[in-house]
Amino acid sequence: MSLILTEDQLMFRDAAKRFAAERAPVAQLRKLRDQSDGVGFDREVWKEMAQMGWAGVLVPEEHGGAGFGYVGAGLIAEEVGRNVSATPLLSTAVLAVTALLRGGSAAQKEALLPAIAGGDLVVALASDEKNRHAPHSIATRATGGGGKFKLNGRKVYVLDGHVAAVKAAREQNLLGDLRQPLRLRRDHFEQLSPLLGREPDVRAEERPRRAVDGGHRRPQLV
Repeated sequence: MSLILTEDQLMFRDAAKRFAAERAPVAQLRKLRDQSDGVGFDREVWKEMAQMGWAGVLVPEEHGGAGFGYVGAGLIAEEVGRNVSATPLLSTAVLAVTALLRGGSAAQKEALLPAIAGGDLVVALASDEKNRHAPHSIATRATGGGGKFKLNGRKVYVLDGHVAAVKAAREQNLLGDLRQPLRLRRDHFEQLSPLLGREPDVRAEERPRRAVDGGHRRPQLV
């Protein structure tokens, strides 16, 4: 792996640096916090970030993404951290896209990845069940069959889960395999039904938790 950035990567980094400083500075996060904003980030700014290639940084070009890989994602994350930018970058563009690329079905990738890359879809990965990260200690179980599954369990610290249109929950022994049907919020179903072509089974109870920074909320799902 080369430790020297290419010309394209340098241009990508410089553009990210300018954008984060101008459109997503720490002042924006403080404003959202002081206004007790229920979302935790500016959706219009997220759409602009998507146009910059941020939302689709890991999404392959054939699915409408930028395809800059983890080096590109790291360059964006550096500027997001420098400015303490309020953005669903980690939940959606990194965690969710990585899970979909590694374990999603062809149909799920085709339906969800372009929407993520376009900034139209926020996705939350529900994995942790304990106060500390323990990816191999999962009690949640999936039961059923024939394309219909029911998840039973409790997930905590679901980053951006309070606004996500799709919540993908990990079940024991699946190790991130998202071939099970994704859990959807009913209030977002109308925008997703043309993509998924089926009625979701939504019974998850959402219990909000606010982060210490006053910004992003990390609800638990039961």
